[in-house]
Amino acid sequence: MSPQRQAGRQRAAAQRERLAEQRRAEQRRQRLVRGAFGLGALLVAAGVVLLVLLMPATPAAPGAPAQVPSANGYGAAAAPPWPAPAEPFAGMRAAGLPVSDMSNMARHFHAHLDVIVNGEPVPVPADLGVNPASGQMSALHTHDTTGLVHVESSDPTGRYILGQLFNEWNVALGPTGLGALSVGPGTSLRTFVDGVEVPGNPAAIELREHQQIALIYGPANAPITPPASYDFSGA
Repeated sequence: MSPQRQAGRQRAAAQRERLAEQRRAEQRRQRLVRGAFGLGALLVAAGVVLLVLLMPATPAAPGAPAQVPSANGYGAAAAPPWPAPAEPFAGMRAAGLPVSDMSNMARHFHAHLDVIVNGEPVPVPADLGVNPASGQMSALHTHDTTGLVHVESSDPTGRYILGQLFNEWNVALGPTGLGALSVGPGTSLRTFVDGVEVPGNPAAIELREHQQIALIYGPANAPITPPASYDFSGA
């Protein structure tokens, strides 16, 4: 091969190498640009999330009612009688109720609960919503077996429902039954507030001051005379 031809081949090879290097450099640049855009988008998204998390919650409009908790169906399907749970905190957590030493109360009132199964009263146990070891308790609790329900809360607008008490009791309560007692052909679970029957889900009943609540389970055609009031004078 002549020297001229060999030199031409060398120049062509060098040219191809320069073009290949230019293509590799362009590909590297494009990858860097795409990575920068991706990182930028990720940082923007993270910034938005952080901003949302750090923003203070929008306060409720003056006079707006506090939200009523939802009945969540937590509780065991067991037959009565139902003792207080040995470990109280699981029910408190299920009810979404804070626990405190009751040293800063803004609201305190009482309601009363009767549970009647096949004509016989079922005791509402003491210390629902209470940790006897520490003395701490939730905003919704009992102290004895009279059925007297205490609502003691540091939140002056707090609202509470019967289902939360049954969460603490670890007894299932809903429109289709109470514990292991199911509503079916020939049986019913009826709810009365101050002697007046209330339809719907009993767990959703909002607790109010000096309210008399009765849950009555039994034969659907059995005559019922629900307790219509309770003497709160000693509460």
